[in-house]
Amino acid sequence: MKSVVQLLILLICLSCQTNDKSKTVFIKSTDFKKEYSLNYTSSLDYIKQLNPSKLIVSDSLLIVQDWLENPRIHFYNKYTHNKIAEYGFIGDGPDEYKNPEFNGQFFTEDNSLFFLLYEFGYGLFYKIDANAVFDHKPTARKNKFFLNPEIRDADNLFLKANNIIGEAVFNNDIKYFNYSLDQNSFKKLGVNSESEFLMKVPTEDKKNIDRSLLHYSEKNDKMVAGYVLYNKIIIMNSEMVEIKTIIYGENENTPNSISPGSRENIRYFDMPYAGDKYIYIAHFGKKLTVENEYDKEILIFDYDGNAVAKLQLNTPLESFTVDEMERKLYVASGSEEQIFFIYDLPEL
Repeated sequence: MKSVVQLLILLICLSCQTNDKSKTVFIKSTDFKKEYSLNYTSSLDYIKQLNPSKLIVSDSLLIVQDWLENPRIHFYNKYTHNKIAEYGFIGDGPDEYKNPEFNGQFFTEDNSLFFLLYEFGYGLFYKIDANAVFDHKPTARKNKFFLNPEIRDADNLFLKANNIIGEAVFNNDIKYFNYSLDQNSFKKLGVNSESEFLMKVPTEDKKNIDRSLLHYSEKNDKMVAGYVLYNKIIIMNSEMVEIKTIIYGENENTPNSISPGSRENIRYFDMPYAGDKYIYIAHFGKKLTVENEYDKEILIFDYDGNAVAKLQLNTPLESFTVDEMERKLYVASGSEEQIFFIYDLPEL
């Protein structure tokens, strides 16, 4: 009987190991059977944002978020490219903010359209009446929410039902969190990475060394994390539990330096885009030798971690977004003139 129990335990352990290994896939550059060299089809020369932090496509809108200019958020018609509205003015007056950010998600309540505006670094959320913004009404701000002190410095924020899923940027005890707008409370999600390399990193630098950029697919209810200084992409569910890890290369690499800003470190991935069909992620894959040097390559995966296609662009890529419905790629070039480009995406 004892031997039977031991055999069962062994089989369970082997099964767990197999499941753990099946979560990780190693993808080489040659695994992409489709490669495309793309030339932009048009440029939006009249959209002159000097420091775009985010591009967003939502239904008929093209939204450009600037991290420096005043106001911060600019709404355009994606077909005509005419400006519809702007929001997020900096100041101390009514409907003005300190450091506003918009994650691109809209939601409806009582047949009205809203979005959440986050005051980065201040731990504040505001519910904004989107129609009031589009109609240029003097006040669009509605409810106000306060993040708990432990997660006040948060980033990579996404709305699911009446909860905010995000990253605790400077709290080493919390990786991700789920904050309830109804209860004004949060629960920890995910776990911080642990490795021999990270043990050498000073506490104040651990978060930046282990930093990932997130994007959420509402349709798939999946979160995608692209790591800046590691050659890995992690696909998670909305509880931030790992489903699949993609290692781009034959081995998982660690940074060359414990200093996050060292030019000895290879920068691997920038902001991912978690689409309805595919995952798109900007890939750099080399050391930073020139300041403000940007990616020109986008890798495409499916949600099972399979390599789908590789795109080579003929312009630099500081930030981007994808319109899968219209098969368009919108790119902010990062050039001094800051020209925006539109690419036609191939049929995959």
